[in-house]
Amino acid sequence: MVLAVGIGVAAVAGQLSGHSQAASTLRGSAGGSGGSAGSTAPVAVSTTVARAIGSVPSTVIASVGQGASVVAMKSVTGPPMTTDGKPTVLFVGGEFCPYCAAERWAIFQALSRFGTLSGAGEITSSEGSVPTFEFARATYRSHYLSFSAVEVEDQQHQPLETLSPQQERIFTQYSPERSFPFLDVNGSFVQLGAGFDPGVLVGDTHEQIAAALADPTSPQSRGVVGEANVLTAAICAATLGAPADVCSNPAVAALRDSLTGTISG
Repeated sequence: MVLAVGIGVAAVAGQLSGHSQAASTLRGSAGGSGGSAGSTAPVAVSTTVARAIGSVPSTVIASVGQGASVVAMKSVTGPPMTTDGKPTVLFVGGEFCPYCAAERWAIFQALSRFGTLSGAGEITSSEGSVPTFEFARATYRSHYLSFSAVEVEDQQHQPLETLSPQQERIFTQYSPERSFPFLDVNGSFVQLGAGFDPGVLVGDTHEQIAAALADPTSPQSRGVVGEANVLTAAICAATLGAPADVCSNPAVAALRDSLTGTISG
């Protein structure tokens, strides 16, 4: 099952069933306008939400495991995609898109294990009314990896940010129909579509979703943390297992073995 939308596809009706260092800005290097023009203007992510996302206990991560993720991440053969010598995670999405909205929660949670995401905003997708985040003005600091988020359409399907030539080549190679959400991890793993059902987030506030992540039995945690575990596993393959305290988590190690086709010894 692929949970994705194509660029220009308009309708999604009703309710949908510590490690920090150099900073990188989260936008397409070829330019494009920043900001958000949507059903809700972005407000800064609250300290409560950011803390809850970034402090999910390792015991919860291990307990959730794959959770409700459909494990859409696939291994590919391509040249490494790096920034300043570090593996790069590329996210391509649209601010209107409910599936992108869901995936941003998992991205935020996974990236928090490797560094610090700051300056993001809280928004709600104009389609599906999924609480989510705006990355246009955010920065990411990590010893281990870089992150680039490019939102190609705003809440009204208008052009927003522009992919760099390299990003455009990667995006069209693996998503010729230009569907999103799209993820590329270091040129070694790609994902087309959301890894879990956005419907588990609908009807809750950002604060309620963030608080639910600490409960491994909650639908929100099984979706967000489970998908974050899959993304973390791909990142750990790219960083060669660093940092050890993140990549040695039993759930992450098992998913990494599954993604790479290896067996831990």
